[in-house]
Amino acid sequence: MRIRTYIGRAALLIALVALASPDAHAQGIAGRLKAKVKERVDGKLDDTVQSALDQIENAAKCPAGDDPCAAEAKQDGKKVVLTDDEGKILPPEKQPKDSPAKNADAVEAANAKTAQAKAEPAAAPALEAAAPAKEPNPGQGA
Repeated sequence: MRIRTYIGRAALLIALVALASPDAHAQGIAGRLKAKVKERVDGKLDDTVQSALDQIENAAKCPAGDDPCAAEAKQDGKKVVLTDDEGKILPPEKQPKDSPAKNADAVEAANAKTAQAKAEPAAAPALEAAAPAKEPNPGQGA
């Protein structure tokens, strides 16, 4: 009787492992496939945002309402990106129809890049003042 119980349990265990194996394998393939698709989509989105960011950086930045600036840029063959009085790029819905600033993620990235560039020069003198004075190398005068 004991042997039958062990054999029955072993058969049940083998059947469960056999049934679970293909499903686990298929799930692994599906998971890898989903990851690959997500990588490609993210890569394409990154490329799209980078392309839009490059176009924004190469465009003429004119304050909203400064029609002479926009007219001059268009005359020079440049696209126009409208900014506020502080130089922050306006949201896509406030841009002219042919503006490269129609991608909200690219506008956000461009504004972050501009803010970082403005913050770095302000931090540089403070960092230089905090740095220890350099001693002249031996053989060099003071």
